[in-house]
Amino acid sequence: MSISFKRLAVVAVVALAFVPGIAQAESYATLTKQGYATGKLSRGKSGAWGWVVGNGEKTFFCRLNVASAYVNKKEMVSFTASIARRSG
Repeated sequence: MSISFKRLAVVAVVALAFVPGIAQAESYATLTKQGYATGKLSRGKSGAWGWVVGNGEKTFFCRLNVASAYVNKKEMVSFTASIARRSG
């Protein structure tokens, strides 16, 4: 039983058509400027640390991204960034 390339391509296109409705990304700064309230630092469904940001209708999970760099043998610095993904 072989699946034709055309059928596989059609299934892939239909599946990808639903992806934009499922996942959205916004910057944390944009959401706060729009009046979204920020919850406290907690773990999301994936287990990642971040904040839930919402306005009553929509909620986003802003994952905490942390990076670190060594300055020298005794010093290390870290910095964070956050991008919000629609969660509800």
